[in-house]
Amino acid sequence: MAISLVEVAMGRMLPDGLIYPNLQILILDAFKYDSTNASDAFFVEMKALKVLTLTYVQLSMKSLQFPTNLRTLHLKYCILEGISSLGKLKRLEILSLEGSEFDKLPDELGELSQLRLLDLSYCCTLKRIPSNVLRRLSHLEELYMGRTYYSSWAVEGMNAETSNVSLSELNSLPRLTHLLLHIHDKCLPKDFAFSSTLQSYEIEVN
Repeated sequence: MAISLVEVAMGRMLPDGLIYPNLQILILDAFKYDSTNASDAFFVEMKALKVLTLTYVQLSMKSLQFPTNLRTLHLKYCILEGISSLGKLKRLEILSLEGSEFDKLPDELGELSQLRLLDLSYCCTLKRIPSNVLRRLSHLEELYMGRTYYSSWAVEGMNAETSNVSLSELNSLPRLTHLLLHIHDKCLPKDFAFSSTLQSYEIEVN
């Protein structure tokens, strides 16, 4: 069963109490200027969800603790709260946070051992990615950070407990084949080279 509502005016709050126990695909594309909110209880009766796409919605990630079978999650231009709850979606394979508003990628993201694709494109408010988060995504095949201009890559040798992610973590991902990245030259260690496993890539410096 699937529901798709694209570019519709859904009002300020998505309704609670919707019972769709067999729903597997849900696409809600809110009208850009509605400031639509989803409550923590919105997904309670949608435990079979495998694919979820939300656009222009404000929600707490705690609400996604109920559809534990999620494989694909697209949150496009959303305002996200409680993002650490992402770590509970153990079966997630595809995660796109394109254009969404949050300031830190949570440590718990590293618990998504089945994740194959991560899209952080246009996440202009992203200020910190802790060290050893990306490194733990051992099944990651595709990483997109286009037009993010994330400028807080760590300098090699900093204390791992306090530093941000370093570019060398990308080379520790054994399955990474697709990479889109915009970086500043000050983030590049001397004589640094990206992994030869890359098959498709766009790396823009400055």
